[in-house]
Amino acid sequence: VATLGTALTPEQARLIKRYAPEVWISYDGDSAGQKAALRALEIFDTLDGLTPRVIDYPAGQDPDDYIRAHGIEGFERLPRYDAAEYRMLRARDGLDLATQDGMTQYALRCCAILKNVKSPIDLENHLRRLVNEGAKLAVNAPDKDDGTVTLDGGDNDSEEPDVEYTDIYGD
Repeated sequence: VATLGTALTPEQARLIKRYAPEVWISYDGDSAGQKAALRALEIFDTLDGLTPRVIDYPAGQDPDDYIRAHGIEGFERLPRYDAAEYRMLRARDGLDLATQDGMTQYALRCCAILKNVKSPIDLENHLRRLVNEGAKLAVNAPDKDDGTVTLDGGDNDSEEPDVEYTDIYGD
């Protein structure tokens, strides 16, 4: 089923639900397509029993051009996200995740997204992903003059991962 452009309506979503338990949103990879995918997720959220997912295209590419250039094999390798994952991906937009403020804003945005996840198992999986993502960003961030110290800076043969420690209590 294809909507005209990216203008999915609630009526169209209800019709789709009558014929399929799962829907894949496949809009352009540009900013307008990403925003339209988020709007479509909001519409599908109002319908119980329908699972929306998003296929994510590289920035600026549309589905037709992408498939013509990369074939069905390339299309099948594109990232696919459930609704919460896609929202969390888009929650990064406009933030500098290399800064504490950027990470804080991202975490707050993700909390707002995750409070709507109904399945405890899905919620735990998303939280784990978020924590792992934050740990990777913290490890790769340069040391700052804000009390943040990277332990085991990767310069030895330890099998333990790098750990970032911020002394918030001044100890």
